[in-house]
Amino acid sequence: MAEYRYWLVPHDLAFTNADRLRCVEAFDQPPICLVESPHPGLQPLRRCFAFLDPAGVLMSSFRAVGNGAYELRLAEQEGRPALAHLNLDLPVRTLTPCDFLGWADGPEQTVNEGQVAVSLAPWRVQTFRLDR
Repeated sequence: MAEYRYWLVPHDLAFTNADRLRCVEAFDQPPICLVESPHPGLQPLRRCFAFLDPAGVLMSSFRAVGNGAYELRLAEQEGRPALAHLNLDLPVRTLTPCDFLGWADGPEQTVNEGQVAVSLAPWRVQTFRLDR
């Protein structure tokens, strides 16, 4: 027997596709968390390592891929071209567009003081490799 869950989200006409997709994401996969008791350390209790603008662009995944590199996937959600501004609090030097297998398929960009901008096509999911 299959089990289905539904979530009703009251909204008005200003509710966008980006809002809808964020709700789906929040409902679909809760984060996997490991809870530890508080202990002293070098990092602050709360810290944001990545900030993405505009709101119509979703960071769908971020993971370490070895050798100090990371893989990032961004998705444009509003159906129009977007210039995504990414601010990172990570020691990375370059960002390279890749295919879904991680093979470079575009020019490498320099990450300047943790900041880089990338162009995204409407509804496109784009993968990037971030290297130290």
